[in-house]
Amino acid sequence: FCSKVISCKGYTKREKKCKRIAFLGGLNETKGSANAFGMIKGSGNRYDWYIIGGIGDPNLLTMQKSNVFKTDWYQRENVCDILRQNKIDLVCILTICPETFCYTLSEAQLAGIPVLATDIGALGERLRAEQTGWLIAHDADAAQVLEKMEEIFGELINDL
Repeated sequence: FCSKVISCKGYTKREKKCKRIAFLGGLNETKGSANAFGMIKGSGNRYDWYIIGGIGDPNLLTMQKSNVFKTDWYQRENVCDILRQNKIDLVCILTICPETFCYTLSEAQLAGIPVLATDIGALGERLRAEQTGWLIAHDADAAQVLEKMEEIFGELINDL
């Protein structure tokens, strides 16, 4: 698993009580929407959640919580600004099917935002090679992903 996080001009790690987590791109069943829904529902108000992109899951689409923010689709050339303006701490890419490249991973990396992704296909290959985040088993459930996030944020705070 990767433990090194990239640094990027304009992005700094922030220590604050409520971390901001983003799901980036089109979020549907194959892109891990069930885990996203379970994570949001199971975490109470510990995190602020940002769904940046389209939502193809009716549970997420209709979810109304004070700590859930939805942006709808975005233009690729604006994604770095969107991530930075919202002060995102971590991008989750929880795809359950292998991908050959994953543009959303590139978008998060360009913005300098660390990524927590499922270890499947290009996501696992690229994160291991580029060391820009952390991996979790592709069949991990929402509780396991939340547990990994707690571990990650413990590491980041201790590194400050």
